[in-house]
Amino acid sequence: MRRARLAALSLSCLWAAASCSAEITLETCDIRQSDCQRNVFLAVQEVRGGLWDPWLELPPMRVIGTEQYRAELELSRRRAAEGERPYDYLTPALKLLHMIDPDEPPQGATDFSVSFVAAYYDSFLRSVTIIDRGARTDQREDVRTLAHELVHAAQERDIGFATFDDWISSLDSANAVGSLIEGEAMLYENLVDAKQRSLDPETINWKGYHAGWIASTRERILKDASPFRIASSGLRYPLGSRYLVSAYLEGAQLGVRRALAAHPGATSQLMAGRHTEQDRAPDAWSCAYPAPPEAYTRVKDDELGGYSLYAFATRLFPDDEARAWELASAWNGDRFLIYADEGKQLGVLWMLRLRTAEAASSLQRALTDNPLAASIVSERQGERLHLFVASQGLADYAEWRSCKPAP
Repeated sequence: MRRARLAALSLSCLWAAASCSAEITLETCDIRQSDCQRNVFLAVQEVRGGLWDPWLELPPMRVIGTEQYRAELELSRRRAAEGERPYDYLTPALKLLHMIDPDEPPQGATDFSVSFVAAYYDSFLRSVTIIDRGARTDQREDVRTLAHELVHAAQERDIGFATFDDWISSLDSANAVGSLIEGEAMLYENLVDAKQRSLDPETINWKGYHAGWIASTRERILKDASPFRIASSGLRYPLGSRYLVSAYLEGAQLGVRRALAAHPGATSQLMAGRHTEQDRAPDAWSCAYPAPPEAYTRVKDDELGGYSLYAFATRLFPDDEARAWELASAWNGDRFLIYADEGKQLGVLWMLRLRTAEAASSLQRALTDNPLAASIVSERQGERLHLFVASQGLADYAEWRSCKPAP
């Protein structure tokens, strides 16, 4: 097998489709330059499958400065604010449950993005944008970032984000699908990085890598006053990566494709990892929905899932993060119902089912012992735990307490 620098790879290899099996080496480079972009693109294609397609083209690439990036972000946010969007009932509901800081200030998302985002993939334009901040400080990390975004472009080409959207039916399934999307990008980003460093992927301590990454993410969630936001976004990367690295080590690229096609529909499966007792879909929901309180309408019906339950549990177990993770991993289904009156006063019912009665009982005891949860009332029936909280009144609303069999 002939080894050659990517930039010097012969045209016969680049254009001879599957008949060429040259292995690529990759060096760090400036991702603002077109030859570097092409090199990283070809490296991504190799680690994802190793097939040379003569018709495969680098997706549209552009390089913009930070001021242009800031202007585009602000324009996008203004357009979103001016458009007609449904009222966001979820955020105030989660504030009632202390999963989002009740005093959370406006998000400085624009400043954060301008400061830290190095590149991104736009699924609408199907293009990759690189943010030019002048002199590059870590070209190896930049190559990793570009490889990550080019995997997203390949996902669009091979599967399509519309297909990913079809897999989503709830907040929990959105987090599960997002974990797979980011997990595949992290897997192949790491394989491209291994190529930069001339490492054999088989020699990488993947278990230690993921254990450290997951632990640090859990620590961030535990310390944050809005754990829901960190859990929903932060857990996708290490848990998705762990899930798909396991598939890769078992079956290489074909194993990854099979794992994506199977696409676990619940974050609890990703929390458990592959081939564990809990790597299975939750049981079918069997409780009937209670009638809304008088003068209230049900405005949201969702399933929050294991990531969200973990965020909630960290508020109940601030000194025992491992217990919070253990109980969240026992998630076996939920329904999250929000009721609102005309003045947008809310009643929130979270009907949880865990895998054991002991887990449900432990969560309920923590609610009783934690002053932060003083406004949350609960009722337990075996492995089922119902939580109710309201922005005002509704003390006489009792329909929420029991699980009545669905018709």
